[in-house]
Amino acid sequence: MPKNELVAVDPEKWDVKRVGKWLGDIGMSDYVGCFQQHCVEGKTLGLLTENHLKEIGVTAIGHRVLLHQKCHEIRRAAVHKLRTEILWESDEMIYTGGCQDWCFKQCVCYPCRVDPDHYKLTGSALYVSEVDNSKVKGCNCQVSKQTRTIDLSAITGTNDYYAHSACDCGCAADV
Repeated sequence: MPKNELVAVDPEKWDVKRVGKWLGDIGMSDYVGCFQQHCVEGKTLGLLTENHLKEIGVTAIGHRVLLHQKCHEIRRAAVHKLRTEILWESDEMIYTGGCQDWCFKQCVCYPCRVDPDHYKLTGSALYVSEVDNSKVKGCNCQVSKQTRTIDLSAITGTNDYYAHSACDCGCAADV
């Protein structure tokens, strides 16, 4: 199965039958019965170790190593999908200079109008595209944009459950 197809299909949602089809796709159909007998679903594929595979009944070392590698690829594809999935995206005009700034940004001629800042939140980063004020001289017609990437990978104590509710109004209880 090509890597692109792994990303398109969510292995976390695979049932035992779909796992069996995947085993057939990678040439390991001999083990479909073993995986079904042990109720291996998509959720558990990425967690399987070589010892688990041995317990399931994969006796050939070469097959165990290959299956472990394929399971690891599925896990990596799922993690990549979570990290790159857009959780929230919006355009906002930021007025830092009070009402005078608002009037200027709303009333300038069309070519001089500054586009709103753009924000995009993924599972791994916050991207902020904003006007580069360091290059503005006089007329705003020559305004350039810069995009900053804020890496969120150092934030700990969260999981994908919280990531999907991170953009609510703040009324959700911290569980």
